[in-house]
Amino acid sequence: MADFPKITTTTDDTRAFARILRAALKHDVVHVPLDIAPAGPAPHLLHVVLTGEQARAVWILAEPVAGDGLRVKPRSQTQAAQLFALAQLGGPTSEMPPEYIADEATRIVNSQAPAFHTGIDPAFARAPRPAKLPRLEMPEQTMPTIAQQTDPMFGRTIGGRYLIEGFLGRGSAGSVYRGTHIGLGRDVAIKILHATNRAEPRFVKRFEAEAKSASRIEHAHVTRVIDFGEEPDGLLYLVMEFVGGRSLETLLAQGERFTVARAIDIGIQVASALTRAHGEGIIHRDIKPENIMLVRQTDDDDQEPIEIVKVCDFGVAKLVDPEGGLQGELTLAGALLGSPLYMAPEQIRNEKLDPRCDVYALGITLYEITVGRAPFEAETVERILAMQVFEQPPAPSSFIRGYDPAFEAIVMRMIAKKAEDRPTARALRAQLRELAITSRRDVPRSAPR
Repeated sequence: MADFPKITTTTDDTRAFARILRAALKHDVVHVPLDIAPAGPAPHLLHVVLTGEQARAVWILAEPVAGDGLRVKPRSQTQAAQLFALAQLGGPTSEMPPEYIADEATRIVNSQAPAFHTGIDPAFARAPRPAKLPRLEMPEQTMPTIAQQTDPMFGRTIGGRYLIEGFLGRGSAGSVYRGTHIGLGRDVAIKILHATNRAEPRFVKRFEAEAKSASRIEHAHVTRVIDFGEEPDGLLYLVMEFVGGRSLETLLAQGERFTVARAIDIGIQVASALTRAHGEGIIHRDIKPENIMLVRQTDDDDQEPIEIVKVCDFGVAKLVDPEGGLQGELTLAGALLGSPLYMAPEQIRNEKLDPRCDVYALGITLYEITVGRAPFEAETVERILAMQVFEQPPAPSSFIRGYDPAFEAIVMRMIAKKAEDRPTARALRAQLRELAITSRRDVPRSAPR
C-alpha cells in the first residue's frame, strides 16, 4: 500500500459509493471530491469511504486524467470479484470499526494507513439469489507501470544477484517485478510479498507454499521457479523465469477469437502441465485465461513460428497428502480462492477438492476462447456462483453455428457438475490429442509434450 500516493473520497450516500465501485469494474472515469489533489499523473490508491450506518471502505487504483477526473479500476481480479459483491449486494462490512472510518473521513490518509479488507461470503453458494453480470475484462497487468522514483524497489539487488529493473503487476499477496540475474545477464520475474502482509503469518505461509509447490513442478508448460529467499530486512521473494508472451485474458480483451484447432493445441499443453502438477499432488485451483500465457517462438528445424503455452501462478495451489486430504488450510477466513467465472461447484461449496476442479476451469476457458463468452455470465458474483452450482451450461453450438461436435462433447464433459463425470488431466490430454489426429486439423505445432 505504501508504494503509491494515496487520496481519499468520502460519501454518506450508498448509491454514490456503489457508483464508484461499478465505475472501477468498467475502468471508467469518475469525478469525485478528494481530500487532497492527486500528486501528478502517476497511479494513486483511492480510498473510497462510506460513512453512516453501513460504514465500509475499500482501496482501488486511480489514475488522474484530463479534466480533473480519475480512471478507476480494481487492484486485481480477485478484488474485482469483491467489488461486484460490495457494489451490487451491499457486501460485508469493513473489518475496521465505524469510529475509525469516521476519522478517515476527516483526515488525510498517511502512507501507513491500513487497507480495509473485504471478502466474499461462501454462503453465496448456499443462498443463491438471481441476478446478471457481463464478462469482466481485465488487463494483462493488474497495475500500470510506476515511475522509478516512486518505488524504492527499483534498482535494488535481491538475494545478492537479482537486480530489479521494472514493474510487471500487483496482486493481493505481492508485487511482481522484472529483474536481471546479474551474473548471467538473464531476465527473471521477481515476486515480492507486500510489506503490509509480511507480519501476517497466514500470508507468509501462503507465499512460502507457492514457492515450495511450484518448485516441485519441472515442466515445459509451467512457469519455472528459480529461487526463493528472505532478505535481512524481512523481505520475502520468489524468483521465476520471465515469460514474455501475452495472456489469454489480454487476447480476449483485445477481441481475438480462437479457432477450435488452436484451442485444442492450447488445451493439450495446459492439460500436460496439469498432468505433471497433479502427479506431484498439487492442485492449481485458479486456472483461468489470466494465468495462461502464450509465447511465440521459432522452431529450430524450419524457422516456422510456434506457440508455447505457459501456466502461471500457483499462488493459491493446494498440496494434497497421500491420503487425499489437503496439507494445511492456507486460505484466509471467509475468503473464496479462485475466480467465480471458472470455479468448479465443489470448490464453491468448499468441499474436499479433486484435481479435476482444474479440468473444470480449463473447460470454461476453452469454451470462452472459442465461443467468445463464458458459459455462465451474470451481473453479480452471487449469481455466477449459483449458476456454477445449480444450472446446466448452454452448449457452445447454441451460440456458434457449425461448432465442432467432437470438441463440444469434450468441453461439456470437462464442465460437468460432478468431478467424477469429468476426465482427469491425463485422460483429457489423450482425448484432445486423438481429436487433433482423427479430425485431420492443421493444429499449430508446439513444443514436445
